[in-house]
Amino acid sequence: LKSEQLGKTNAELKTLRANIGTVKATFADMVQSAKGVALGVLFAGGAQALFQSIWAGLTGLVKFRNEFESSVKNLSAITGATGADLDFLKNASIELASTGSRSAIEYVEAMKLIGSAKPELLKDKEGLVEVTKAAALLARASGLDLPDASKRLTDALNQYGAPASEAAKYVDILAAAAKYGAAEIPGITDALLEFGPVAKQSNVNMYESAAAIELLAEKGVKGAEAGTKLRNILLTLSAVDSLPAQALEQLKKYGVNTELLSDKTKSLEVRLTEL
Repeated sequence: LKSEQLGKTNAELKTLRANIGTVKATFADMVQSAKGVALGVLFAGGAQALFQSIWAGLTGLVKFRNEFESSVKNLSAITGATGADLDFLKNASIELASTGSRSAIEYVEAMKLIGSAKPELLKDKEGLVEVTKAAALLARASGLDLPDASKRLTDALNQYGAPASEAAKYVDILAAAAKYGAAEIPGITDALLEFGPVAKQSNVNMYESAAAIELLAEKGVKGAEAGTKLRNILLTLSAVDSLPAQALEQLKKYGVNTELLSDKTKSLEVRLTEL
């Protein structure tokens, strides 16, 4: 009886072990299948995402190319540049874009603004690129956007009839004056618009003009208001056919401390020219 019971128990144990093995194998198959399905889903989703990313990139490139070509056509219409000259400007914008964070379209737009503001550059492609480079430098130094920097720089150049070759020097003057003085670049150029031509006629150079603007800015007189006051002073001086001492008396009538003006102008001019 004991032998029969032992044999029966052994048989049941074998069956149980077999069943456990089947369950384990089935579970393993299920896990493997689940992995396959998951990988398939991930692969399909990844492929779709990759395709969408590539498609978006291509679409963006096509859009950018169309906008760029449109800007170049507008530049051609404004400057009259065609053929090799237009290619020169086009390639210059691409080269400039490769050296900074601005796009080739932005540089083409800057060229359009500069060419419109300084018509003599419309027939001087090298000069146009030179001023555009200087405007980009001014934008980086001042935090202005490129169109505004282009406008500010050409405003300053135009007040003195300065050529494209002096654009970089004017950027240095504007940036240094803003750094050491109380007036920012927009305020300096706004003032120049009011008295720049009179300053040139009076043999007051750009260094001296920037220094005078900054002196008034220290007293809270800025922008166009400063330019108007400086223009009036220069016009008064130019109208006085008298000795220097009498000219200084005219300045005093406007409430200007001539000794202070002389000392501070020289001091700031030295700082500007030393840069």
